[in-house]
Amino acid sequence: MLKICFIALIVFPAALYSQSPEIASSSVSSTVGEVAAPAASIQSSPQTSEGKDGFFSRGLFAKPRKDTPVGSFTVSYVYRYAQDLQGASRSQMGWSAVPEVNFTKYVGLQAEFSGLYTRSIADGTNQVLMAAGPRFTFAPRSKVTPFVFLEGGEIRTTQQGGGVADWNPAAIGGIGLDYKISRRLALQLVPGEYMATNQDNGNWNNSFVAKAGITFNLFK
Repeated sequence: MLKICFIALIVFPAALYSQSPEIASSSVSSTVGEVAAPAASIQSSPQTSEGKDGFFSRGLFAKPRKDTPVGSFTVSYVYRYAQDLQGASRSQMGWSAVPEVNFTKYVGLQAEFSGLYTRSIADGTNQVLMAAGPRFTFAPRSKVTPFVFLEGGEIRTTQQGGGVADWNPAAIGGIGLDYKISRRLALQLVPGEYMATNQDNGNWNNSFVAKAGITFNLFK
């Protein structure tokens, strides 16, 4: 009997201590913490969608970009070395205006309107060029954008003394680059342009042109 009473005195206080409010609350909070931890980890896990619009933010369903212009307009200073030009053998200087429209970010169509003037000891020669052709642009979204172009058209030659105007076919090809100053403005340099003009005697006049100007980009 004494042994049973001794065991009861030990077990009963221990049972009361385990049911105290502090222990119960701590056990409940630890249990809730263990349950909430996986939920928090699930909520804090990174989303698997790529970009703001998920799967549709890339590839075929991507929204059209606005960093490629739909067209441009360039005004330039022109220097032309026209070897054996009819009426003079001098270099020419002048201006050019080139509107251009882009069908894609790599392929466009440009037109060129130029005025060229020759100064010489004798009567000089004035020329007006009208031509058009494709333009192929490389790295359109980079700060420095190279391009190549081909043109075909007509050039009118006028002798300053006689005032006689003569039209002749012209073929043009060249390389250049645009240096972007801002989204809508760029500096354009055409260091190498070849121009072939079919003269009245049937010979082709070979000349070389360099240009430097300002390009205004047009966006939707």
